[in-house]
Amino acid sequence: MKEFSLKEKQDLLKSARGSIKKYLGLEDDSSSILEEGNLSLERGIFVTLHKQAGLRGCIGYIYPQGKLLSSVRKLALEAAFRDPRFLPLSREELSEVDIEISVLTVPKRVVSPYDINLGEDGVIIK
Repeated sequence: MKEFSLKEKQDLLKSARGSIKKYLGLEDDSSSILEEGNLSLERGIFVTLHKQAGLRGCIGYIYPQGKLLSSVRKLALEAAFRDPRFLPLSREELSEVDIEISVLTVPKRVVSPYDINLGEDGVIIK
């Protein structure tokens, strides 16, 4: 996977916020973003909402469930309105919320624990 461009990163964040705005009945300005380039990759992702540096919602997939842009839009709604640890996000809170999107690499099997980069790699244990 090539590195995400600044525009692709901005488009992902704009799409996540746009999905939430649309759900709340506010104007969504992200409809022109196309599912192309890195945004069309199939990857595991997490969408995390923070409010005043505290967790406000987080939902994700370790394994890909579709193209990245579509998944970000869906998971932004899940994190904002369906994370069972929190009440649904209100219109008033939206301006106070920061959105973080974590795009995962495709999981691969390792032979030895020495193949894992501590502090960088995630681990799935079966």
